[in-house]
Amino acid sequence: MRYLILGLLIACGDPGPTPLFNGEDLTGWYTWRPTYGRDVDPDGMFAITDGNIHFLSQDIAPAAYEFGYLATTRDYTNFHLSFEYKWGERLYVNFGRDAGLFFAAVGPDQLWPRSVECQVMVNDSGSMYLFDYATLETTIDPANPTPTYLEGGTPYVAPRNALHNYARVARGPVVDSSTEWNTVEVIARGQDAEFIVNGTTTFRSTGRMQPHPDFPDDPAMDVPLTGGRLVLQQEGSEVMFRNLLVEELP
Repeated sequence: MRYLILGLLIACGDPGPTPLFNGEDLTGWYTWRPTYGRDVDPDGMFAITDGNIHFLSQDIAPAAYEFGYLATTRDYTNFHLSFEYKWGERLYVNFGRDAGLFFAAVGPDQLWPRSVECQVMVNDSGSMYLFDYATLETTIDPANPTPTYLEGGTPYVAPRNALHNYARVARGPVVDSSTEWNTVEVIARGQDAEFIVNGTTTFRSTGRMQPHPDFPDDPAMDVPLTGGRLVLQQEGSEVMFRNLLVEELP
């Protein structure tokens, strides 16, 4: 029956998810580091090992280490993205193992581009972060002093954080593993987004907005942040990614 359904989907013009990574090279992606710019990685911070994308697969001199990312060479608007990740041993920061998946990334390459992030971090995967004045609407637990996602909870509009250039909107439940492979899904359609980690919805939002950069406090200048690059964040932790799949949605 499964193969019959798959055949019907293909016959109807729905090819299903397609790989974002071919397991051999970074076709469709580019590296970015603040010191070297695009597609220059002399220390090998971004590598492919055993068919996986592998950040910090080898030791880097502390003086040469810096944050960076992989980004897709094309934009995605409405999509269902899934990937798996697993932590390695190397760690160059003191705030825990951390990475992330940015989407709707627009504008120039920088740390970090204007975007929405599905957090990938030990005990925090599936939380929502925003960068460069972006904002959104969601619902949170009114009884928790730290904004915590709650389906059907109190309506909440994320504040813009100009001081640090980012803001964590709300954290989700802890459902990730620090030692095993984890599965993450990001479903984005229009201004709605949903994060799923290991089968559990950790965040859902609506109304993603991008303010005009010259008028961050003028609501009249807001425009929807609905599409842009996909970005895998390298933030000081050895981590491997595999089975990156994306299905573009109508």
